[in-house]
Amino acid sequence: MKYTGINPSATNRIASGSLGVFVENTRVGTFGTDSLVVSGSTTLSGSLTGEGPFVQTGTVNIDGNTSITGSTTVSSSLNVIGTQTLEGTLNTIGSFLTTGSAIISGSLSVEGPTGINGATSITGSAYVNGTTDVLTAQGSTADGTLFNVLGTSGQLFTVTDGLSGSLFSVNTISGLPVVEAFSDFSFVAGQFGVNNLYVKDGKVGIMTGTPQATLDVVGDVQISNGLTVTGSIVNTGALTVQDGLTVTGSTILSGSSFTVTTPVFTLDTGLNLSGSTVITGSLTIPQEGETDLLKVGGTAVAPTLLVGTNQKVNIGTTSSVSTLNIAGTTNVLTVEGTTVEGNMFDVYGPAGQLFSVVDGLSGSLFSVNTISGVPVMEVFSDNTVNIGQYSNPPIQVIGSTIKLSGSTTLGDANFTIATGSLAVNYGTVSIFKSGSTVFDVEGAQGQLFSVIDSFSGSLMSVNDISGFPILEVFSDDKIVMGTFGSDALVVDGTKVTVGVTSSGTPAYSGERDGEFTFGTDSGTHYLYVWMAGSWRSSSLA
Repeated sequence: MKYTGINPSATNRIASGSLGVFVENTRVGTFGTDSLVVSGSTTLSGSLTGEGPFVQTGTVNIDGNTSITGSTTVSSSLNVIGTQTLEGTLNTIGSFLTTGSAIISGSLSVEGPTGINGATSITGSAYVNGTTDVLTAQGSTADGTLFNVLGTSGQLFTVTDGLSGSLFSVNTISGLPVVEAFSDFSFVAGQFGVNNLYVKDGKVGIMTGTPQATLDVVGDVQISNGLTVTGSIVNTGALTVQDGLTVTGSTILSGSSFTVTTPVFTLDTGLNLSGSTVITGSLTIPQEGETDLLKVGGTAVAPTLLVGTNQKVNIGTTSSVSTLNIAGTTNVLTVEGTTVEGNMFDVYGPAGQLFSVVDGLSGSLFSVNTISGVPVMEVFSDNTVNIGQYSNPPIQVIGSTIKLSGSTTLGDANFTIATGSLAVNYGTVSIFKSGSTVFDVEGAQGQLFSVIDSFSGSLMSVNDISGFPILEVFSDDKIVMGTFGSDALVVDGTKVTVGVTSSGTPAYSGERDGEFTFGTDSGTHYLYVWMAGSWRSSSLA
């Protein structure tokens, strides 16, 4: 080797100006264990190997490899075209450029731009200080790792040189990503494979990697200081809001619960809850300051829907008479079915169906059932109504006809047939009444027939249109027939009495042969019989 510019045998190699060293081969000899201090610029066309500290106040350009066992301090730039190996500390006030790999066992401090084209290994700490382009890592292999941070047990941080797949990750001690960025503009944070936080295409997912809205949360949501949403809410878990909830869009909650701990809940559009809803305060839409559990629309005296603390539900009223109270003028309650022959309205008791309305145009339309589910009243599409025992009803209404079967009793009530007929087939009709009249037949202008509930006096009568009896039965075994007050025929026990109906020969009034009457003429009683167009008489005296 041949050196130029310094004395190789000197204890301390100090140059006040530039240090130019020409190396004929690829290695500079050992300068010794003492320091090499250079005040000016240093250019080495070969390798630099030193066992002691290296201090350079100017720029250092090394075309070959650099290997320094001690610390290196460069006040200006340090440029190494080959590989740089440093077992001590490297301090560079200016830029730091290595076209090969850099291996630094101690700390690295660079105040200017840093460029490393090869692999970088820093055993100690690294500090880079500059203004622009402070630290640049440029790889030469597609999909290779540009920047690695390794912990004692594995990879902690990595940046990949690739245009697809994972570009950046921060890993756990076992090497699994906890923060990862991908080339499709998605970002994931949290436990690997769980999607604690997922961001892509302007949508944020929590516990989901396929967010369907701007914010999509799978699981419980708790908000301590109120929530205002101008769009819709879609939540598959529980939603808890401590200081009020305002939603201007639709709300769909399919999770376990929906909790609002203050009485402020404002909703401009629809609310769809498929899970349970827990509201520790009151829920008022749109009114506020109410003590009821739920009030929707209407007025103070006629709310559209009111749910009170008394376990009553009111629609259009504040009444609390029944469990369900509905007030209205027309079309108060409408039940509309969508399935033919399906049940539109059911009422169940503790042991079965009590009441049912069927959506059908044939067969059974309506029934009232016993506790075992057997109809006691049933309405059919053929205008038939059965009342009473199933399969053998004692009362049937068939069109305009009432059919009574078996033994039928009418108690303390009026029974009126405006039109049609009453048929009793092979049975008995029993009529009981606590008052005096048991059975009445009324004509257009008065009573035509009457049965009296009495053991004395008149028991039954058939009356003319003015209400006077023309047939009357009495409790003393007497039957009277004829014009009221002129008894034409009287049956009294075993005796029959015919009254006198004429004085002298009676006039003809359309009698038929064989008809007779009684009369008197000059004090003599006669029997008059109409025969062959004239009255024939016979004296009875």
